[in-house]
Amino acid sequence: MSGNNGGDDTATEDIYAGDLVELVVQPAIYGMAIGFEGSLVHVRLVDGTRAAFHEYELRKMAGVTPPADEDSNVIPVDFTRGVRMDRNTKTKGAA
Repeated sequence: MSGNNGGDDTATEDIYAGDLVELVVQPAIYGMAIGFEGSLVHVRLVDGTRAAFHEYELRKMAGVTPPADEDSNVIPVDFTRGVRMDRNTKTKGAA
């Protein structure tokens, strides 16, 4: 599913199950995408309820990031779990 990012046609991002999404017109309503049914995205809201929104009504907040280029010094970090960096971590001189 591709979600339209706030009406900007050039900034579309795909929404997958497990992504955090927010309602474009009311960002206080947000939750995790849990399923798809045609153009509807089912979202588990932060209060525990489930709601269905059309994909163009949602904007992706967080989710799987694309892999970095091989020439990049970006270190992928998953903030949902602890990541230990030591002297053997490959940073290409950035850290």
